[in-house]
Order: sequence, then structure tokens, then C-alpha cells
Amino acid sequence: MKHIIAITLGLLICSPLTAADSDPSTKTLNVSIKGMSCEDCAYGITAALKKLKGVSLAKIDFSKKSGTIKYLLSETDEKKIIKTIEKSGYKATVKKK
Repeated sequence: MKHIIAITLGLLICSPLTAADSDPSTKTLNVSIKGMSCEDCAYGITAALKKLKGVSLAKIDFSKKSGTIKYLLSETDEKKIIKTIEKSGYKATVKKK
């Protein structure tokens, strides 16, 4: 019985993947956005980003003047995301961690 408990604990401690690990094929980008004057601006940016191939999540927060975008590394990148926001008429910069 002691061996079963030890093996189980070992699996829990040594498991290479945990719930907190992220998918290595995706990345989350946090941006600051200047130029938004209302909630409709945030909705417009969100809609434009969701049309971009590879974007799986786009949350734009008007009150914080920021956004969180999750995307597939194989399909898009930070430059394309920033360009999409700027084509919508706003200034976007990547937030530093």
C-alpha cells in the first residue's frame, strides 16, 4: 500500500503538465490601446481581431484601455495583431510583463 501511495504522489509531483501550463502552440498578448472613446470602439476592435486567422480570443476593455488576445503561433503573430488594431483606427502597443 505504501508503494501505491508513493507512486501516486510521485505522479502528482513530477507530472510534466499541470492545469496552469499553457498550450505551447498558442500565445497570449496583452496590449495597451489609445484612441478609444466608447464601448463601441472596443467592440469594433474585438470584431476585427476575431476575423484575423489564428485569433482564438480577443477581449478588449474600454475602461482599462487595454486588451488580451490569444492566438495560434502557426497562424499569426504580434505584428499582425497590432496592425489589425491600428487599421481599425487606434494606437496599440504591447504591454511589458
